[in-house]
Amino acid sequence: MPVTVAPSKTGNVTRITLSGAVSLGEFVKALNAYAKKGPARLELYDVRELEGERFSAADIDQLIDYFRRHPDRRPPEAKTAIVVSKTVDVGLTRMFSILSDGIVSFEIEAFRSEEEALAWLGPE
Repeated sequence: MPVTVAPSKTGNVTRITLSGAVSLGEFVKALNAYAKKGPARLELYDVRELEGERFSAADIDQLIDYFRRHPDRRPPEAKTAIVVSKTVDVGLTRMFSILSDGIVSFEIEAFRSEEEALAWLGPE
C-alpha cells in the first residue's frame, strides 16, 4: 500500500509513510480513513520512498482546501514533520506551509533526517 499509518510506540506521534507512486486521491483516501480513528497532535510523514510525480501546485491547492473544509482532521496546535530525501520535496513542503498559513491550524516543517523531525515534534 502506498500510504501506511502507524502510531509510535508511545502513541504520541503518528507515522504516515508514503512509498512508491501516490496520487492525491490515494492520499486523501488514507487521510479520511486515518481521521476516523482520531488524528494525533504530532505527525511524522516519511516521504523518502516516494517515487514518480510529486503533487502539483493544483494538488497542493486542493490539499489546502481539504484541510480548510475539514478542520477536525487536525487538532489545534498540531505539528506535522515531513522527512524528505529530495530537494523538490523540501520545496513542496515549504510551498504547502506558506500557502496554508492562516488557513490550517497546524505547523508544517520539512527535515532531512528522522531524528531532526522527532526533535522538532517534541518528546514522544
